[in-house]
This record gives sequence, C-alpha cells and structure tokens, in this order.
Amino acid sequence: MQFMDPVQPQCVGLEGDAAGNNGCNIVINPVLLEQGWEEHFGYLKGENYALSVNAWSGNPDWPDNAQILMQTRYSYLTDHTVDWQWQNALVDYLIERGICNTCYWQFNPESLDTGGLYDHAYDPYNNTGGWGTWKGMDSRKLNLVGQILE
Repeated sequence: MQFMDPVQPQCVGLEGDAAGNNGCNIVINPVLLEQGWEEHFGYLKGENYALSVNAWSGNPDWPDNAQILMQTRYSYLTDHTVDWQWQNALVDYLIERGICNTCYWQFNPESLDTGGLYDHAYDPYNNTGGWGTWKGMDSRKLNLVGQILE
C-alpha cells in the first residue's frame, strides 16, 4: 500500500494483484519506506541489538524479465525502474543506519521474480529453453551489494 500513487484515490488500500489489475501506478518514496523499515527492524540497531537483514533482492528491470503474468498485468507501467529504486532505497537506508550484515536473495539466477546475482539465459518469450543456463554475474546487483560492504 505504501507503493501506490497518492494521486490515484481508487488505488488507496490496494496492493499486489489487485493494484496491478486496477492499473495503479507504483511510486517509490524512500521516506515512507524508511519509516516502515525503522518501525519493523531498524530501531533494533539503535538499541544495540545484533541485526542481519536477510533475503532481500529484486529485478532491476521489473516488470521486464519477470513472469509473463507479471509483465502482462503491469504492462501499463512506463517506469520499469521501480524495483531498482526500491533496492537502492534499502541499500541507502542500511548504509545510513550502519547495518552491514545482510544477505542478497539469491545467488543463483533461477528465481522467476527476482533472478539472482548471476544472470541467466531464460526469457519467458524468446528463450524458455534457457532455464538452468547461468551466465556471468549481474554487475548492477553486485555493485549494489558491494556498497554495503565498503
């Protein structure tokens, strides 16, 4: 719900499939994201707890390179960087809070919604036989994760 465009009142309270089916635009607002992250886990860092943020990732080109259903459902979107914006906002937040224990999901490329640190040959339209064929590292993701470790 925090991702829905506030200028679309018909989208208030919608998320996931319902938002996509109703043509809701997605807006990444780092301020809102940071408030949620702080409420759910970030405050623990301030209380000197050990903290590890695990299993985060995404598709930098979403909805491109996603499942056909997702590409179709969100075909109206003109900004195909919203997932990448979300990932960058998270990394900026982690760095700002000094949270460097993290695990990027996933190493191998065979997650249909996010891919992995490695690229793959699979394409749901043009190369369905490419499933299981790993290519080189995804330098965008590798560089993003590397920022946390600097």
